[in-house]
Amino acid sequence: MQFFSNLSIAKRLYLLNFVAAIGLIILSAITIYQTTHGLKAQANSELKHLTETATTLIAGYHERAKSGKMTEAQAKTAAAAAVSNIRYEGKGYFWINDMTPRMVMHPMKPALNGKDLSAVKDPNGKELFNEFVKVVSAGGSGFVEYYWPKPGSENPVHKQSYVAGFAPWGWVIGTGIYTDVLDAEIYDRARTQIIIQLILQVLLFLISLTVTRSIRRASRKDEVGEMARAVAVFKEKAIENNRLAAEATENEKAQGEMRDKAREQRVEADRKRTEEQEPGHLSPRRPDHPAVPGF
Repeated sequence: MQFFSNLSIAKRLYLLNFVAAIGLIILSAITIYQTTHGLKAQANSELKHLTETATTLIAGYHERAKSGKMTEAQAKTAAAAAVSNIRYEGKGYFWINDMTPRMVMHPMKPALNGKDLSAVKDPNGKELFNEFVKVVSAGGSGFVEYYWPKPGSENPVHKQSYVAGFAPWGWVIGTGIYTDVLDAEIYDRARTQIIIQLILQVLLFLISLTVTRSIRRASRKDEVGEMARAVAVFKEKAIENNRLAAEATENEKAQGEMRDKAREQRVEADRKRTEEQEPGHLSPRRPDHPAVPGF
């Protein structure tokens, strides 16, 4: 606190601006972190919900087969066709494989339908369909990460899928999201957050700079006022000193004149005394008695 109190107001404002900038950076980092995990959690939740919806649709056809409205083979064909037509967010789709694993239906790669998938691997060597079966066998449903080409492309990209089992028919229903799409959304939100942070930091800096300049101008005005008052006092003192000096000069002059006059008077008196003391010089006497005629 002693260090802070010793700082000038301008430096305090700059320090507060720096602390605020650090706070904004930390807040932005926390926001980006929360946004990233929030978007991933939201995507996982949506995948789970969508898969559950498709599973419910399949269960409806299973009930029709149980009720005798159609054969099980007809119900499976109709259910697979219905699921193959489902799209969400433009290119989102579902596939169905069994626990062998063998492809029951893939709307984007129909050439895989009916084929054994146990040897299919992604570029990292992951046997993804065996992994789907393993996840469903262990917990009935779950998430699996792997690499798979986007529709219309042969280049595998990272994908996260949610798979759920439909036990009556031994099916695995799955759908997923390509994480580059999710990463792009996270990047856009992070960029927006960073832009907002930069704007706020610039605004804080400009406000701090404006306040600092106004304080400095006010300080300079105070200094100029103090200097003007000091000059006025100095001027008054100078005038007073000049007046006193003039009075002292006049007094000295008068005293000098008085001394000269006194000196002249002393000289005149000395001259007269000298004349009186010279021989033959008779001072006029006033007769003590009147002269007697004829005496």
